[in-house]
Amino acid sequence: MGSMSASPLPRFDFVAPDDHLSYYAEIATTMARRRPVSEAEAVAAVNERVRETDHFGPYAWLLFHEEPWYWADLYYHQQLPGNWGHRPRRTGPRQ
Repeated sequence: MGSMSASPLPRFDFVAPDDHLSYYAEIATTMARRRPVSEAEAVAAVNERVRETDHFGPYAWLLFHEEPWYWADLYYHQQLPGNWGHRPRRTGPRQ
């Protein structure tokens, strides 16, 4: 039986704890699965939205208060021209 190796995390252009980077990778993968964007475009959208986030401050835990699908939809809609104020409806994960 062959060994399975984990796929490498996407390259983000910010510094964050490993658990944050893993969560952002999950957000990018979710966005690419749910929306008409490639994984590279999804990573770019995540980079754009969270580049200036304080990943080590007292509110760093807030990232984890929503599921990855929520952030994926939010980051996707916020990158579209004219949609910076859009908030995804809380309808739950889409399969």
